[in-house]
Parts: sequence; structure tokens; C-alpha cells
Amino acid sequence: MFSQTIALIRYQLLGLVNLRLCLLLACFAGLGVLAGQFIGELALINSERIAQAAVADLMRYCVVILMLVLVNYQVAQDYELQFFDRLLAMPVDRYQYVLAQFCVIAVLSCLLVMPIALVLLLNNAGQSGYWTLAVYIELLLVGQIATLVAVSLEKLVVALIASLAFYLFAKTLPLIQLALNQSAAFYPEEAGFHFSQWFYSAVQTIMPPMHAFAQNNLMFVSDGSIAALGRQLIVVLVYSLFVQAIVLADFYRKELNRT
Repeated sequence: MFSQTIALIRYQLLGLVNLRLCLLLACFAGLGVLAGQFIGELALINSERIAQAAVADLMRYCVVILMLVLVNYQVAQDYELQFFDRLLAMPVDRYQYVLAQFCVIAVLSCLLVMPIALVLLLNNAGQSGYWTLAVYIELLLVGQIATLVAVSLEKLVVALIASLAFYLFAKTLPLIQLALNQSAAFYPEEAGFHFSQWFYSAVQTIMPPMHAFAQNNLMFVSDGSIAALGRQLIVVLVYSLFVQAIVLADFYRKELNRT
């Protein structure tokens, strides 16, 4: 079983990690250094920290989008090349594919955060360790959600749009909730408005708190990062168990549909 899982991990990594990806990450690092110098020249007060926070946030969104593209591409390719059909014909359990996919996401997340860590270290960022670990944890969750969407929808373009929309929606939920709360005084008796307020509050409770990962304000303070990382790790553990269970159940369902 262990050797089969390792073989699956190697097969999936070979389809994702190549020279083009390494060159792209190197370009990210170079552009990050240049962007940090440019933003630092524009800022009037605390320019070094402002540049670090801006560059770190920009690179975070770049690697998140890259993670979504890579995971959706890999799963869509497995469908297109009928890899799942061949997998079901071999003495390999479905949970081994799910476990291998999680390991691939963990390795890929480590690779994707390297440019961020390098740029922050070159800029002598005080919270480079926190930011790197926080982005790594976020990528773990994003990659698993992308896997769930890709396994369910099967098509690359549709799955990529859906996973990106999910990520952006989870990011903007606090802003939507804030806008609704600030507008409540203008619609005291509107049933539709109060239903919308309740609906978004319920959705925000269920959705993963993407806004809590890699917080910019911690780039300007010297404490609070360990507690923030602890909370983020707990969130990822809880949602990982939930997402992996759904992926495995969907994988079993697809096999039952073929029989």
C-alpha cells in the first residue's frame, strides 16, 4: 500500500513540477524584489514595512491562483486521459489517490511559498517566518478545495472558475457582512434585507475564514503571530477533514456509477 501511494505521488508530481514552473517561481521572486523597491520609494512613512506587506500580499494572491490552476489542471487531465478508469482497474484503493493528492498539495505548497520566503528574507522582513507559514497553511486549504471542485465538476475551465469564485467569495464575505450591518439602520422593517443579513451571516459561519490567513497587520507588530498561526492551523485541520471526506465520498460514488 505504501509503495503504491508513493508511486501515485511521484506520478502526479511529475505532471506538475517541471522547469517551466521553476522558472515562473523565479520570475515571481525577481518581480517581488523589484516591486518591493518600487513601493518602498513611493511610501513616505514606514516605507520598508509597507513595501514588505504589499509585496507579500501580492505574491500570496499570485501563488494562490497558481495553486488553483495547477490542481484543477492535474485533476482535469486525469479525467481527460482516463487515468481514473485505469486506476480503478488496478489493485489500488480510492483513498490512496486522495491521500496522494493531499501529499502532492503539501509538497506543491512548500514549493510555491519559496519565492515569498526568499523575497521577505532579502528585504529583512521581521515577520517573514509567520507570513511564509501562514501562506503555506492557506495553500493547503486552497489546494484541497480546488481538488474537491475539480473532482466534482471534472472540466478544467468550469472547475477553475468555480474554485476561483469560491475563494474570492470567501475572501469578501466579511466585507459583505460589514456592508449589510452598516445598512441595517436604513432598512429596519425590510424582511428581505433582514433575510439577506441572516443568510450571509450563516454562510460566513460555514465558509472557511480565508480573510484570517496571512494578516497584513502582523507585518507591523512584533507579537500575535504565533496565536494567529495556531488558530489558522486549527481551521485548516477541521476543514481538511471535512473536505477530504467529501472528496473520498465523491470518488466512491463515481466508481459506483461506473459499475
